[in-house]
Amino acid sequence: MAYSSSNLPNIIIVEDSPRLIAVYKRFFGLAGLKIAKIFPSGGELLEFFANSSKDRQNDSSLQNSVILLRNQSSAAVDLETASRLKTIDSRPKIVLVTNDLKSVPAIHHQTFEAILEKPFLMSDLFRTIERVTSSLRNLGGFKIFEGPEEVQNLLKEILVDDISKLCLCVDSKTFFDFLSVTKPYLSKAISDDVQVCLLTDIDADNFQFWKESFPNEDIEIRHINGIKLNFLIADVKHYLTIISSEEKIVQQVMYSNSDSLVSQERLLFESLWRKSIGLRKRLRELEQIPQPEKKLEFFNTNVDYITHRVNIVSGAKKSLDVCYEHEFAQQLRSPALRNAYQSAIRRGVKIRHITEVKSDNVSILTEMIKMRVDVHHLSGVKGGFAVNETNMICTAASDGPMSSETLDFRFPLLIQQAQWMFDSLWKSSTPAQIMINRMYPEKSPFENSVY
Repeated sequence: MAYSSSNLPNIIIVEDSPRLIAVYKRFFGLAGLKIAKIFPSGGELLEFFANSSKDRQNDSSLQNSVILLRNQSSAAVDLETASRLKTIDSRPKIVLVTNDLKSVPAIHHQTFEAILEKPFLMSDLFRTIERVTSSLRNLGGFKIFEGPEEVQNLLKEILVDDISKLCLCVDSKTFFDFLSVTKPYLSKAISDDVQVCLLTDIDADNFQFWKESFPNEDIEIRHINGIKLNFLIADVKHYLTIISSEEKIVQQVMYSNSDSLVSQERLLFESLWRKSIGLRKRLRELEQIPQPEKKLEFFNTNVDYITHRVNIVSGAKKSLDVCYEHEFAQQLRSPALRNAYQSAIRRGVKIRHITEVKSDNVSILTEMIKMRVDVHHLSGVKGGFAVNETNMICTAASDGPMSSETLDFRFPLLIQQAQWMFDSLWKSSTPAQIMINRMYPEKSPFENSVY
């Protein structure tokens, strides 16, 4: 669990067990959370809030606070404490910690922001605190979130909000952008048994990616032709749609937790879902359809470039040779491309890379070497190319780390020439580990070695 300094909740504990208080102090300290107050009983909690109202308004320890109210002799005592506290000060969020959930009538569950039944894991408690202090909790209507950091924080808040089902609808181009910002949170949601349903367009251009990268049974994936919608539904709580994205980053989204809108968009998703077909069936369809081979294709968008890079890696049977200028190393941070490399290595594909070792690519080159990619250094490389047994992409020199114009072709003679050219450059290059140790010893994780 991670909080920013601007949204750290203050914890108030109502508990008289020294042993349990010690446990709370230890784990909250490890999580970076501050225990602002400790009261042995609900009565003393109410007395504190009832007195010195003026001082209480200025007490920073009560801003964004969460009260852990222990279950006392009866649920009625807890209900009375919570109800009276809300009339005195409505700001604190109250989490009831109880030995017996059945002792709290369902009609009174809304008195508390959350209820935790013992025994529970500390991770359950932290997740509950994140949920009740979420900035989305009391947001009504609509809000625009702008910038990668805001969007990522929004997605995190949605996915920690105790949801059971996540519905994603994204077109084939936007999927890669969306995956780049949601992957860590999707993985966490899946591990927490959230049901994830993904609806997208699976076609001949991205067939290889889906075949190699998503045999994952934890996500239910379905296909619908030509989908151009990009939105997310989490239970009946959250709706999010992408407004703009560029350079593989989701830049702007619209969010709403309006009941009517969320319900309406969920009905739309369910309608599209009924018209769609499963991933495996769609892949079988594409395998049976004779695809006209494209001998030559030109493209200049970053999304297309990553797609073609994924395809050439996924299509490699025994070998993949790549030569590129140092800026292009950053593209290996793409989750889709990284997954394709890892899958190829597991299949036994030998991958060789030639590039120029510079300070801005040392970390990613180090990661590649640890992935068992054979990386060599060559000074002054401009543009680049990648070639496997049947396919080659050739890229012009870039104007920046992610901009380029690229050709994708499948002419056997040109592929043979590219392989010969790569072998010639390989003989003139130096293992990257030697260059990293020599040029950037402070950044190198490698021991000096002789090749």
